[in-house]
Amino acid sequence: MSAMSILVGEGVVVFAEMSAANELRISQKEMLEVFCFYLPLITIGGMLVIVGYVLGVKGFGNVWDVVVVSVASMLFIEPVIAYSLFRTLPEFGALVGMIMSFAGCFYTLKED
Repeated sequence: MSAMSILVGEGVVVFAEMSAANELRISQKEMLEVFCFYLPLITIGGMLVIVGYVLGVKGFGNVWDVVVVSVASMLFIEPVIAYSLFRTLPEFGALVGMIMSFAGCFYTLKED
């Protein structure tokens, strides 16, 4: 339940962040207007992440396992959302960084 709450919450927050950035990039809207539009979505996502952390620390007894779940969920969600909104692939350095991040998260989860 904790991991699902974190996964959905992080997904909602990342979607709102990237959608706002993309909207500012392609439209003539003011930043405050876009910010106010996406604020409720980020608030909901943030609340889900908080619930996930609380449940995770109670369940795992270790905050670092919960941090890894949070980072890993962003590693899976962010590239998908970035590509679907911006239609660009990562450059070489970003790709290497993502691969190393994936490896680090998997190794951390494997050790516990």
